[in-house]
Amino acid sequence: MPLLSVSGLQVAYRRDDRDVTALSGIDLDIEGGECVAVIGESGSGKSTLARAIAGLLPPDAHIRGRISWPLFREGPVLGRDIGFVFQDPAASLDPVLTVGEQVAEVARAHLGMRWREAFAHAAQLLARVSLPDPASLLKAYPHQLSGGQKQRVAIAAAIAAGPRLLITDEATSALDTVIQAGIVSLIREIVTAEGMSLLFVTHDIALAAQLARRILVLRNGHLVEAGPTEAVIAAPSAPYTRLLVETYADTSWRTAPEASP
Repeated sequence: MPLLSVSGLQVAYRRDDRDVTALSGIDLDIEGGECVAVIGESGSGKSTLARAIAGLLPPDAHIRGRISWPLFREGPVLGRDIGFVFQDPAASLDPVLTVGEQVAEVARAHLGMRWREAFAHAAQLLARVSLPDPASLLKAYPHQLSGGQKQRVAIAAAIAAGPRLLITDEATSALDTVIQAGIVSLIREIVTAEGMSLLFVTHDIALAAQLARRILVLRNGHLVEAGPTEAVIAAPSAPYTRLLVETYADTSWRTAPEASP
């Protein structure tokens, strides 16, 4: 039984008295503990898919199709059952709250912890995402951190309640190559150790190959190819996928560590 099942998903927006389709007929299953990547260029619909799954689409979105969660009787709760890491950590973190307050609040809201216990939990999570001196960082504000540190804080907040599914929406695209590698390694280690499922949204097929067992390729809101990572990369069937593979042919995916289950 899958953790998540998406069938015939269509998302459209009303613009200038007409419907503009952002996604059309998307099917996707994610098993427990499985890592799946969604690949595509800007405007392909990959972020729309991620936000639709997480229940984060704006009110003017018109949704058809089915998003079901067979293992959740009443549906998952964002923050508790689904962790979401956004592209821009500076925008996803509140500038007027300390790092500790933001991570601890997730534990308070979804795990019922008191503040003292939640702050201790937050410190453990900051150490978990390999940030130095967690006790001091609890009192820091986002503007005092680097981009890579902010993204690690965002990951800590996303996993604070022990979600079953972690969604990362272009979580490395705003970072330089060296920091990207560290974040990808961190995500891989966390989802493997915690047995989480991962939906990794990216334009970079090289990064996806390091994490995902399966890849879905979107273009203009349509699913153009899907399959096991090794097969998609070695013998892509769609011209668009071949272009993506050729674009990143000189990058590290050919010698990347084996993808997570």
